[in-house]
Amino acid sequence: MKKLLKILGAFCILIVILNFVFPLQLEIDYSKIVYDRNGEVLATFLNKEDKWRFESELGEISQNLIDAVLEKEDKYFYYHPGFNPVSIARAVVQNTINGEVVSGASTITMQVARLLAPKERTIWNKIRELFTALQLEVYYSKNEILELYLNLIPFGSNIEGVKAVSIFYLNKLPKSLSLSESIALSLIPNNPNHFKIGKYNGRINNKKNSQIKYYLENKTFPNNLLYDALNEVFHSERIDRPNLALHFSTRIISNNRNRTNINSTIDLNTQSKIETITKSYIKGLNSLGIYNASVIVANNITGEVIAYLGSNDFYDNQHEGQVDGIKSIRSPGSTLKPIVYLLAMDKGIATPKTILHDIPLQYGNYSPQNFDQNFRGLISAEHALAQSLNVPAVYLLNEVGIDNFIQKLIELDFESISKNKTELGLSTVLGGCGVSLEELTRLYMTLANNGEMRPIVFLKDSIKSESKIIFNKEATMITKELLSKLQRPDYPTNYQSAIRLPRISWKTGTSYGRKDAWSIGFTDRYTVGVWAGNFDNKSVASLTGASVATPLLFEIFNLLQPYNSQYYLDSTLPKRKVCTVSGLVPNQHCTELISDYYIPFKSSNIKCNHIKEIYVTIDEKTEYCTDCLPPTGFKTILVENIDPILIDYYNDNNIIFKNPIKHNNKCARLNSNYPPKIISPLVNQTYFIDPKSDKILLSAVISQHADECSWFINDEYFRTCKTDEQVYYVPKQQGPVKVSCTDNLGNTSTMKFTLEFY
Repeated sequence: MKKLLKILGAFCILIVILNFVFPLQLEIDYSKIVYDRNGEVLATFLNKEDKWRFESELGEISQNLIDAVLEKEDKYFYYHPGFNPVSIARAVVQNTINGEVVSGASTITMQVARLLAPKERTIWNKIRELFTALQLEVYYSKNEILELYLNLIPFGSNIEGVKAVSIFYLNKLPKSLSLSESIALSLIPNNPNHFKIGKYNGRINNKKNSQIKYYLENKTFPNNLLYDALNEVFHSERIDRPNLALHFSTRIISNNRNRTNINSTIDLNTQSKIETITKSYIKGLNSLGIYNASVIVANNITGEVIAYLGSNDFYDNQHEGQVDGIKSIRSPGSTLKPIVYLLAMDKGIATPKTILHDIPLQYGNYSPQNFDQNFRGLISAEHALAQSLNVPAVYLLNEVGIDNFIQKLIELDFESISKNKTELGLSTVLGGCGVSLEELTRLYMTLANNGEMRPIVFLKDSIKSESKIIFNKEATMITKELLSKLQRPDYPTNYQSAIRLPRISWKTGTSYGRKDAWSIGFTDRYTVGVWAGNFDNKSVASLTGASVATPLLFEIFNLLQPYNSQYYLDSTLPKRKVCTVSGLVPNQHCTELISDYYIPFKSSNIKCNHIKEIYVTIDEKTEYCTDCLPPTGFKTILVENIDPILIDYYNDNNIIFKNPIKHNNKCARLNSNYPPKIISPLVNQTYFIDPKSDKILLSAVISQHADECSWFINDEYFRTCKTDEQVYYVPKQQGPVKVSCTDNLGNTSTMKFTLEFY
């Protein structure tokens, strides 16, 4: 007994030493597979060895196949320590008697050892294989070893494992294999060249039937199931590898290199339909010189992307179809404008009925122009947004502050904008920046969620509950309502299914030079982003967001939510009466009123003064104030109070208006209702300049009653000039700068900006 214990102890020591010298190395290179949200295969990718070898767990494999494999290869798999002494003894005897190898003794564990490190069959390698089998049994459970076997067994050519053969030859996942298919597949790995799947189906079927008869004799499976399997003809045929949603699948694989089975959020049914719609739609635009489009669809509540088309045709090499337009950085056109209006409402600068100026305005050296090169004079904020006018949008952005606007976009994870934030100015709102379709979709999804940003997610197991508030809820809800209006020029008049259009909020955009057409929209449930154009950046005269991108957007929404009539605006959002002329709280002289949404404690309560009561001489040629009002010889009248900034526009465009009455020139207190409005430099803007050559324009809109104005820099007198004269300031030091402008009537305005030298 002592001698036996010594032998066992020595054996154990030997095993430990061998385990140290020959450590078990389990590095299996699996192919990658991407599934849709329902477990359907989207795309597959070869491993580094150019083999199709997919990783599967036992739960993904039919129990029929597991039982068939165990029955044929290793009945006592769950009972032996990695090798079967009885089988080894039997094989030795049979092979010795016959003088050749007629019987093998390899267990499933030993076969896994050989599959992990294939080598020539020698006595020494057999011993190594046996030792590796022992290591596997120590380090892994029986089920894990069985999984390895089912993932590694060869089926001919570059097909390994039951998942690969099931997908490529039976067009199904191994979970769905019948007993007939399971028995057939269990036979092939013993001689994959003789039973070449997809080619020698007859041989496989005959061998399968022979095996079933053996099982019937030994009552291995229930007879009724075996008879069904006997009557089922095994048929296999090589199919093309799944390659759906290739832009999406390629991106997911690239971002998840350590994962082999990737369960995505894509809905294959929706993806396929949108691919068909988009490909057909863009083909109809080829005659116009438009060849590319990208579409992304996201669920507003979860952030899950259910459809992702990087381009309308991945295989269109002539038009760079493999470019992923969802990630590409391009000019957004007017798609960022709603955010400026939203921020203006949040800051109390505007409400939907607020009247804005659509006239030539100068901001330093920048003078924005509308898309149609026309001006409209006075226009409400809601109509300015509906018509996507550039001038009012730039005016509001200047009021909101470019830094505030940029900061919001950075919070929304606009990467290019964050990277180039110091170079962006007022033209940003008109498309003077770079964005991606994915970023715009996330922005509009935030609007759909009433200002709450949620991450866009592509994987089912990465859905996140975290979110952050970006915009004021009330301001966002009003903006949503404004974007749902149909009475707007970007509604495509040629759209044939308008009567079926679900209730959506959307915004179009067209980049400078007509290289990008955008249309981004949302309902309560989905946000859809559409881009159309050419990946080679070629401009097209007929390319606009309204005429090219929006019809496709509408088709997709009719697919997603046909006849949806969801109304977005919360009925509890308050309204108030405002003057139709100014959009402000009415005074006693306002006679025409209209209802307007407003945000309590945020929206301005400034009263309208478009009509004012003044003292004048009997002939109405001279105005008095209380300081110069004579005892007699005067009367009171109502006059239109015209903003001085409008007077030049009216004069230049021959618009008839009544000139303001001149104030009594003998009055000791000449006073204007309009202090100077500094329009250059821009308030709170940071200017990056070369101190050796650059200078800053000082410009302000001055009341018509004033003749000249004086400028002060950091509270020090700079110079006096005529009201229409341009003045330039040459900076001497960087840092914060305070600028004041005082007209000769005593009215003063002050603003601050920042200088940085380079």
